[in-house]
Amino acid sequence: MTDSNAKPKLALYWAASCGGCEITVTELGLRLVEVGELVDIVFWPCVMDFKYSDVSGLDDGEIDVCLFNGTIRTSENEHLAKLLRQKSKVLVAGESILERVYDTAPSLDDSRGTLTHHYVTDERGILEKVNLIVGTTNNYAAIGMSIKKAAQGLIQPGKPVSDGTLNTIEMAFRAYDPCMACATHTLPGQMGLPVRVYNHE
Repeated sequence: MTDSNAKPKLALYWAASCGGCEITVTELGLRLVEVGELVDIVFWPCVMDFKYSDVSGLDDGEIDVCLFNGTIRTSENEHLAKLLRQKSKVLVAGESILERVYDTAPSLDDSRGTLTHHYVTDERGILEKVNLIVGTTNNYAAIGMSIKKAAQGLIQPGKPVSDGTLNTIEMAFRAYDPCMACATHTLPGQMGLPVRVYNHE
């Protein structure tokens, strides 16, 4: 018999991804206690010492919602994806979080800047629309200005631009710890980063 007063069971898994969005959830800090009052977290290896046997021991469909962050890159990722799908009523594939949490915390500050998650659900709580505005998106202008300033200081008129110089300029970009896949909603490996060097003409 199902206990109608039981809290919904939630699982979170971080597969092949940068993990920035999942780590940012931990920056809810003490508000995670409030999340624990709403749901029963039965699997979240990023934060707590869960074992795969904990998931295997659950009944099929016992997990109400699983938030599956990232893509499949290893056999372990594939195994967990299939296992969590079997054990979950709903598996959300992507970087996402329950609307009821972000209703009260729509924006968070992480190491990259302000992170905003916007979710729209139907009357059953099923996601219909997801939009992520991540720190990298908010940093576009600053990243562009930093790259420009670095390039102006390192590239000399009439001198060839070496790979070492380009790598040094790239440090201005990397300083923001960017996640371009999240910021552009483009899967990793499908987006090139062209570098064009122009003179004053």
